[in-house]
Amino acid sequence: MWVSYWKTAWRSLRSHALFSSINILGLASGMSVCLLVLALVWDQVRYDRFHPERDRIVRVLSQEVNSNGDAGSMRAAAPAPLAPAMEDEIPSIQQTTRIGQIRALVYTDREGISADGLYAEPSFFDLFGFELKEGGDPRGALGRPGQILLKEDLAEKLFGNGPAIGKTVTIEDHTTFTVAGIVAEPPGKTHLTFDMLASFRTLQDLPRGSQVEDWRNTWTFATYARIDDGASMANIESLLAGIADRQYAGQETRIDFSIQRLGDIALGPQLSNEIASYSLSGRVVYVLVGLALLVMLAAGFNYVSLSVARAMSRSQEIGVRKTTGAGRGQIVMQLMTEAVLLALMSLGLGYVLLAWLLPAFNRLRPLQMLGASVSPSHLFDPALVLIFVGFALLTGLFAGVYPALRLSRVQPARILASSPGGAAGGSSPRLRTALASGQFALALVFVSVAALLAGQVDFMVETEYGFETNNRLVVDIDGRSIETLRSELAQAPAVEAVTMTSSHPVSGSRMGAQIERESADPLNVTTYAIDTSFPDVMGLELAAGRSYPDHRGADSTSAVLVNEQTIARLGYATPADAVGQTIRFEGALHEVIGVVRDYHYDFMTSPIGPLVLYTGPSRLSQAIVQARPGQMQAAASQVEAIWSDLKPLHEATVIPLAEKVYDNPMHRAMRDASSIVGVVSLLAILISSLGLFGTAVHMVERRRKEVGVRKALGATQKALVWLLTRRYVGLIAGTSLIALPIAWLINRTWMQVFAYHIPVSPWVLGACALGLGTVALAVVATQTYRAAGTEPSVVLRTE
Repeated sequence: MWVSYWKTAWRSLRSHALFSSINILGLASGMSVCLLVLALVWDQVRYDRFHPERDRIVRVLSQEVNSNGDAGSMRAAAPAPLAPAMEDEIPSIQQTTRIGQIRALVYTDREGISADGLYAEPSFFDLFGFELKEGGDPRGALGRPGQILLKEDLAEKLFGNGPAIGKTVTIEDHTTFTVAGIVAEPPGKTHLTFDMLASFRTLQDLPRGSQVEDWRNTWTFATYARIDDGASMANIESLLAGIADRQYAGQETRIDFSIQRLGDIALGPQLSNEIASYSLSGRVVYVLVGLALLVMLAAGFNYVSLSVARAMSRSQEIGVRKTTGAGRGQIVMQLMTEAVLLALMSLGLGYVLLAWLLPAFNRLRPLQMLGASVSPSHLFDPALVLIFVGFALLTGLFAGVYPALRLSRVQPARILASSPGGAAGGSSPRLRTALASGQFALALVFVSVAALLAGQVDFMVETEYGFETNNRLVVDIDGRSIETLRSELAQAPAVEAVTMTSSHPVSGSRMGAQIERESADPLNVTTYAIDTSFPDVMGLELAAGRSYPDHRGADSTSAVLVNEQTIARLGYATPADAVGQTIRFEGALHEVIGVVRDYHYDFMTSPIGPLVLYTGPSRLSQAIVQARPGQMQAAASQVEAIWSDLKPLHEATVIPLAEKVYDNPMHRAMRDASSIVGVVSLLAILISSLGLFGTAVHMVERRRKEVGVRKALGATQKALVWLLTRRYVGLIAGTSLIALPIAWLINRTWMQVFAYHIPVSPWVLGACALGLGTVALAVVATQTYRAAGTEPSVVLRTE
């Protein structure tokens, strides 16, 4: 029986090749996007599967809450002293381990490489499933100060093919370590990424070791724990609350703790202060899933619309089959088999489109930054292939169920008594109109989002940020030669001025701190370490007071600059009122010598907030070089030559500041998002156009004789084109009136992500509707014009 169903389905698809091709192309377009997202989700859910007892491993999260109940962002880090307190006070905690982040230059006598690593305790290898490829007991190595474990790739870069164990490496601004082992590549993906593991005991002996005892440090360390099987998460969090109550009693700001299961990190919420943890946010994936489902919904509308449109042409066939004894269930099964076969054929074409989309998808900046990608080899993973096939089967079943039930409902007597193509077939013009309207509305929403997203990207690129970017170069510096580098650069002929900073504005890299003023609550601020020439080189405007003096004296070390937002939050009426006042910052009193005009130091997603600029020589990591007018290229060459003469341990990185600012990670992510929505919009337009094309073809076929008669009676071609097209004009106009407010609301909602954004202009939305409507009518016109041009004798010769 099933063989018969498949054979009949194949013959039916072949006999209606045009409609079958339209449906296959439409479904394949939607499927390719859905398959891509399914593959990405499959890649993410396989993270951290190789760790033993992974279901019992949790990570501690922290969140600052002030006395008013205002909560800060949730952080994936926790104070280091929390771990021993958990082991002592929470019975269901079996074991904890702490890690601290290392991002620095690692060098030997002959080579220096920027690398990421972790300070780790011996218990790291008890909780996680990493293993050594070479060396002895990793727990013993991490239990001794001055020991380090290297990943294979880093060991090869530092020591070539020679032995690494027993050799020494130096981590800049940390200390020198002895290599005790080589960590093997993990057997699967993990959110914990590192090039090296250094002994946590070593950190405790360094000047920064005081951080290990700091209960307010929620940015340097992450804490993991193994809990008892069946332990209550709520009970653990209540005991953590008790620890917090004791530690932060009487303080203005407390820190609350919660726990997150290891399996919930990938595809989990977006957290700040991730320590060596890189995984795709669940919010990003949910957006991608939503886009894919909307495209698939449009493709499903396409299939249902065309299937119902064909109802009249297939009614005779179904009537004959019912007359010869076929039951309704058999008709349904036959039509469902056709839908499933068509979906499986679409899956094959979808695989081809997926292979075309995959390289561009993997090049998206956010995915590259997080190490998330879909390998082409994964597409042939048996489990994933089964998921794809299951998805295709579900698509066929859901898309085919309504047409099958509707077509199988018709009565043979009414069908066979009517003329071919008559109304007895049960085709529903209202349903087809609703489906076509739904497709057009979805396409209009996608196109409007794509247009406004592109406009927002242009706005962010063209906005004045409040500081100078022209003729400025950014140089990543070697912290051990700042003064020498400054002196050499200042003498270069093409260089006009040089300044140093912890990071350039709009880099995404910034530090936070609290400042205090008498009679005012503590204020959270963003801080940048600078040298005294920074305001002048960057062209910052002063609202009141003065800048730093040219020389670096005692005045510059105790003085700070603040922005207008800071003095407003501290309660000063005017910028001038704040000049000369003192604030407590980083445990010392500092004089406010000047107030700079507000400028954008962060991405456009964040409003300009309180800012403190202070002189911090130990935290300077970038030089900003001001080139003489018209000598940018010469200045860059001279900087590279000076850098080479100084023989630092890594190559010079010299990039124009304008490129850094206007091509920052947020802008790249926005451009990638714009590309994604643009591709989805094109697919939505393609699917909508295919649906309109199919219904137009069917409408023309059904009205061929009417057109022939009207033309024989003197109707002009222009009048016939309008007769056949006016229904679609009304449909597009009516749908636009309904869809445009929805598009406005959706665009208005996502625009709120940006503190500074373009308006959702009705003119832009109207232009999108007009352009999309023009494309739709052009598709329909290809058929109506052809039908109106047919000679009446050709159409009516059989009458």
